[in-house]
This record gives sequence, structure tokens and C-alpha cells, in this order.
Amino acid sequence: MPYSDEDKWLIKHYREVYGWGSARILTEFGEGNNWSRGGIQKIIEKFEATGSVARLPGSGRPKSVCTAANAAEVEELIFSQENEDGEWERHDSPRMIARKIGISRTSVQRIIARDLDIKMYHRVKAQNLKLTDKKKRVERGNRLLRTVTPAILLRTFFSDEKIFTVEGVFNRQNDVVYSRAATKADVDEERIHHGKSAFPKALMVSAAVSTLGKTSLYIIDPGTKVNSVYYCDGILSELIPEMIDLSGGDFLFQQDGARSHTSAHTLRYLNDNIPATAALLPPEKWPPNSPDLNPMDYAIWSILETEVYKVKIRDLDHLEDRLGEAWAALPQEHVTSAVMSFRKRVRACIAAEGKRFEYKL
Repeated sequence: MPYSDEDKWLIKHYREVYGWGSARILTEFGEGNNWSRGGIQKIIEKFEATGSVARLPGSGRPKSVCTAANAAEVEELIFSQENEDGEWERHDSPRMIARKIGISRTSVQRIIARDLDIKMYHRVKAQNLKLTDKKKRVERGNRLLRTVTPAILLRTFFSDEKIFTVEGVFNRQNDVVYSRAATKADVDEERIHHGKSAFPKALMVSAAVSTLGKTSLYIIDPGTKVNSVYYCDGILSELIPEMIDLSGGDFLFQQDGARSHTSAHTLRYLNDNIPATAALLPPEKWPPNSPDLNPMDYAIWSILETEVYKVKIRDLDHLEDRLGEAWAALPQEHVTSAVMSFRKRVRACIAAEGKRFEYKL
């Protein structure tokens, strides 16, 4: 078995200081260490011949696969993500690289991780951000920090809409099926296949959340066009009274930049129906393309998705029932936690100069 540096130092010490042989050292220290007399003797002989028990540079079996030449070729192929036009495209996978070079996939992975010290990161879905969007995210983010102070955040309602489909969400990496079947082909088709339609049936929902509580989940009838008139008459007409009941009329109401939210008709309706003690966060103060700053987007909807799709959805009626049950069961502490991270996320956005950012608690 291999001896650690500490083991070798111990053997060297008792040989050098006390003159012990391999038998005596094995008797005193070998129990529980799985040492052998022959192994100890080799260490003693090495010490007496060289004066050291350290491994000599270049000793051991020479590399035959993880060579500098292979590492250079792997590095070139793993970073082959940019074409002649400067556009990013899919790079070669470890399996593809292994075939090109003529070595095993595990050797390629070992070279990537150990020799090249390259880490792998999964891509994430995000909205495209133009340079003007990034600048506005910084400018408006700074304004938001001044407007939505810690005290005002406690009374702020964040709102949003979301589409849920009957087919649910599919994550190829995490959506797995465990089975005792010998091959994938032997697994029941209903379990192994995630069905996908060209135009899946879906429901759009709308809601608002705050540390004071959450409003009802408003389910929009399928096929309904959510224009300014419907948004005011079908959603805000019920949403505003709920926010008043939860807050006593003292609140700040946030919306994103959807056209139905920012139209002159909607803004007039809000000004006429929000109490004088409440306030609307003007559309021009909300950063563009910023779902990563809305608690509904960065937390609440994903929590709801997880609960809703724990079972296979049969039809729209079943989806509506599942949405209602999951929303009613959503703990307020989850909502409060999501809302209270808002200012930290805004600061992270500013620090990233308006670009997408990684947020850590």
C-alpha cells in the first residue's frame, strides 16, 4: 500500500534516532496501518541510500495519456466555442474530443479538471440585455434603492403574470425516472417520455405578494387577450381592494413594463383607484428586462411550479385546481424571504454594471 509522507517520516525517525529495523517498526506501529515489513524495509533502504524519504522528481510510471501534447489539444478543442465570425457555438464534448484524439473520455475529463484546471458551468436561461438596458438597470437600480427603502419594502406589493402549461416544465438534467428495468426501452412509455405539443394548453395567472401577505391568484380565462381594459377590469379591480385590506391602504405597488401595465388607460385607472395613502412605482422607475429583480420571477413562480407539477397534469381543470391548492399552501415565510432579498439583488445588479448576476445569500 502507499505510505503517506507522515508514515515515511515516522519510519525514518525511528531508524535514524533509535536504529530500529523493519521488524521492530512493524511491531510498534504496524497494527491498524496495514503496513508490511517489505514496504518498511524499502523506505529504510531509500533513506540510507539517498538521505531522504521524499519521492524523487520524475519518479513513478511516466505519463502515457495525460501528456502535455494531449493537454494542449484538449484545451484547444474544449475552447472551440467561437467560429470565424466571432459567434459562440457549441464546443466539442469530452466524448467527441476523446474520439478525435484517440484517448478515453475519462482521460479527457481528468486532463480538463486536473491538468488544465478548467471548470464546467451550466448555461442558464435569461433575457437578452442590450447596452442601453444595462445602463438603465444601473441608473434605475440606484433610484430604486433610494425609493424602496427598507421600511417601504415591508409595504411593497410586487406583481406579475405567468403562463403555466398542462405539460409542465422539463429539465433534462434533473427530470429522472428510477426503474429496475434493464434498459430505457423497457420502462413504461408514460413514465419515460415527457410529451410535448406544438401548442400546449395553458393558463395565465396573475398575483401580487408582499411581507404583509399575498393576494389571490387570478386565473385568466384561456384565449383572453390581456389588454389594458381587461387588466384593469378583470384583475386590478379585485387586486387593489385586496392590497388595501392587507395593508390598511398604505402600500407601494410595483408592476413590470408590460404594455397593458404602462398604458395611459391603466395609469389613469390606478391613479383613480389607489388610495391617497398608497403609491404606484412609476413604469419609468422599473429597470427594463429585469425579472431577476422581481420576487415573483426569481422565487415565487418557481416555488409554485415545483408544487404544481409534482403530479402529472391531466387537463386545464386539473391544472387550475393544482394552481389554487399550491398557491393557498404557499407559506408566507417563503414570500417574506423572497421580498426581503430584493434590495440585495438590486445592489448585486448595480455591482455587475447592469449585466446578469449571480446572487448568493
